[in-house]
Amino acid sequence: MSKYKLEKVYDLEEWDRFVGNSPQGTIFSYSYYLKLAVDDWELYWIKKGDQIKAGLSLVINPQKNAIIMDDLVIHNGLIFSVNREQKETKARLARFEITEFVIEWMSEKFNNIELSLSPRTEDMRPYLWYNYHSAEVSDKFALDLRYTSYLDISDINKGNEEETNIFRGLETLRQRNIREARREDSKTVTGSNGTIFVQSYALMMQEKDEPQSNDKLNRLERLIDGLVEKKKAIVYLTKNREGQNIYISVFGLDNKRAYYLFGAPVEGAKERYKGTISFWDAYRDLAERGVNIVDLEGVNSPQRGWYKLSFGGELISYYQISK
Repeated sequence: MSKYKLEKVYDLEEWDRFVGNSPQGTIFSYSYYLKLAVDDWELYWIKKGDQIKAGLSLVINPQKNAIIMDDLVIHNGLIFSVNREQKETKARLARFEITEFVIEWMSEKFNNIELSLSPRTEDMRPYLWYNYHSAEVSDKFALDLRYTSYLDISDINKGNEEETNIFRGLETLRQRNIREARREDSKTVTGSNGTIFVQSYALMMQEKDEPQSNDKLNRLERLIDGLVEKKKAIVYLTKNREGQNIYISVFGLDNKRAYYLFGAPVEGAKERYKGTISFWDAYRDLAERGVNIVDLEGVNSPQRGWYKLSFGGELISYYQISK
């Protein structure tokens, strides 16, 4: 019999405090984010006696027989408590045992399992070793290595922007884009809702022959508007010299970092610098608000990956798992 037990979460304020204190906690596991992003989700405590040792965040299908990934919930799964009085060797063993316990529970309860784990999930052995000796592929977890980029923006407003460490670390084209935007008197301001972004995003995806469903677009708008209302996201509108919108970007916020969530050019915008200056001006504003790190959220396709990494940053790995 396991020394751990699993209980559903009913106190969402307690859950959100736990997410804020957990190293694995990200904006995508907060209850307010999940309420806005998806329709079917579940939260669980993993307890040892009366002590909360971990939390489990899941997106599930409407039939409630499968754990699924959703493209608006970038990370979920297990998040762990921190006991600073406990030796790391013992804490690592506890995280391993908890993960094994949760894997067994998920495998018994759900037909299919898909999770996108936090970058701070360091030990994948429980997933790799589950049914290790089975000859059936379907008995085992498949692990997909993914990457994101963490960008340190802490010095961006310290003096002349071109003399900062972050500017010096930019790819040369990004530097040229910023200089051009400054010469052209481009400005970036904050917006009040997600409507204009969703309109531009829909047009952009149509041009890429990837039209988005009305359900997806409505969810996007609901998510952005809800996060902005809760002061957990900022919409940035980048304008040219004539005051016309040329690019929209959306960044989420929690107590650890900012997260690049969405971005799209405005239809007809010709300025070569539009995306670069939208990101750069957003970084400057976020730093003014006390943010030090921006998670650029995914560098997993060649075009978008190289673009985001051209701002510098640290390459960070995480795993998507499925069974």
